[in-house]
Amino acid sequence: MKESSLSARGGFTLVELLVVIAIIGVLIALLLPAVQQAREAARRMHCQNNLKQMGLALHNHHDTFREFPPGIIYHKSWSWGTLILPYLEQGTLYDQLKVVSGGTNGEWGPFDVDDTDTLELARTILSVYRCPSDTVPDYNDKCDRSYAMLLASSNYVAVLGSLSDPTNSIAVDKTTGGNGMLYWGSSHNMASVVDGTSNTMLICERGYRNHKASVWASVTDRGTKNPGTLNRHYTTTAVGYTQSGRDQKINGTYSNACSSEHPGGAQFLFCDGSVHFLSETTSVSIGDETDDPTSVDYVWAGVVDRLACRDDLRTVTLP
Repeated sequence: MKESSLSARGGFTLVELLVVIAIIGVLIALLLPAVQQAREAARRMHCQNNLKQMGLALHNHHDTFREFPPGIIYHKSWSWGTLILPYLEQGTLYDQLKVVSGGTNGEWGPFDVDDTDTLELARTILSVYRCPSDTVPDYNDKCDRSYAMLLASSNYVAVLGSLSDPTNSIAVDKTTGGNGMLYWGSSHNMASVVDGTSNTMLICERGYRNHKASVWASVTDRGTKNPGTLNRHYTTTAVGYTQSGRDQKINGTYSNACSSEHPGGAQFLFCDGSVHFLSETTSVSIGDETDDPTSVDYVWAGVVDRLACRDDLRTVTLP
């Protein structure tokens, strides 16, 4: 009787085993997207916190000097990302870079790309300038094409304004300025924000894979002794114009567009310190204006364009 009882005891059949495996596969397929979404949500929150830290640093700079830092120093080439280092708990790095030349006037010193010590310091990887969703390498190999100079990468650039000139003269010519907050030689304070601090951008994201990302220190061409050769694209950007048929919509085809690896859009820091995620489908056309890139009205037709300007008196509601 005992042997008969034991022999009657059965196990899993092949069909049952396959059913169990199929059920487990279905559960994994259902749970994996949720896990991935949760991870991306955490990365996006981390990125948002990075921008908020930058916002606090920019405001602390404003409180100290009664103005926001320039996007890039007039004639000197240090970028906004370098100038706020003391307010990001990077005061030692700031001092080592000799950003301030010393003396009685305390002027900013030059960024000498021929100095190996300076270049090595500019290769310091700072997590606050890195979006965790992005695939950017530690050293940006897209930042300068005129000679080999790999600086530490960043995923954030200053918004210098909205340009109607596709040759980008505002970014190139130090005498023309910009209609945003942070550009070459800018010195704006809160009083400059005519459109309101909640309606004016300071910083936006820029991804690496389909774009150029950025660096937190400045980038200059080989002729660094001539301030007119500033390679301005890598620490500041303009919105609202096309170049060779490539548009500057969020995640657009232009390599210097505001962009990110977050699904569907990118994050922006505003003058009031708030951070907003703007969809890549954010409307380009407002009212009766055109979204035709060939039209002269195109540059002023976008929501993002309006938000990039500090004083165009054409405020919009954030989407």
